[in-house]
Amino acid sequence: MNIKQHKLKLNKKYNQAIVDKVLNSMWTKLNNELDNVMMEEGPYSETNNEMFDDQDCYMGIICNTMKLQCDE
Repeated sequence: MNIKQHKLKLNKKYNQAIVDKVLNSMWTKLNNELDNVMMEEGPYSETNNEMFDDQDCYMGIICNTMKLQCDE
């Protein structure tokens, strides 16, 4: 199902504020978790500029993986 179909299937009227709040919280938690794991598992530190560059790449991989899993 696509987003429009999911919205139509809701029992109550669609509320964008619910989606926005959850997404904001999710992105914050995801970024924090990525920071923590990168510092634990890799040769990164908070002052390492390579970490910031690599974060974008890891985030792209994570988001695409999540999308693929949702599409299955």
